[in-house]
Amino acid sequence: MHKIVLILVLSLYPMMAFGQTTDTLFYSGLKLTSSIKFDKRPEPSTDLGSFIWKNIMYPDDAREGGIQGKVYIQFTIDETGKVTKPLIVSSPHKLLSDEAIRLVGLMPAWSPAILNSAPISVSLLMPLVFKME
Repeated sequence: MHKIVLILVLSLYPMMAFGQTTDTLFYSGLKLTSSIKFDKRPEPSTDLGSFIWKNIMYPDDAREGGIQGKVYIQFTIDETGKVTKPLIVSSPHKLLSDEAIRLVGLMPAWSPAILNSAPISVSLLMPLVFKME
């Protein structure tokens, strides 16, 4: 796999939790919207934008086939901060879906969200844009 050109649009495509929007959080240019207000928000243990840029790879077969587009992947930050349950919500092709799942699988643990003095699980939706130039 090669990084040809991967455009991760940090400010235009937000990360968001599913549900009604009541709180907005930002992580190094990424916007997270949550359906609840936290006492303490979940926090990545590393700069999320840098992690994605350093670890994502454009699949060779997708590049050769001219496959590009936006993948939406859902994942959960559980009560321990572990990144779990990656699930593709929409994708233009399985090759791009597989890379999004691989990337989320590499993601280091976060500090969990806290509500009423207890850690809680939070589901997030992250868009990734694969584009060749």
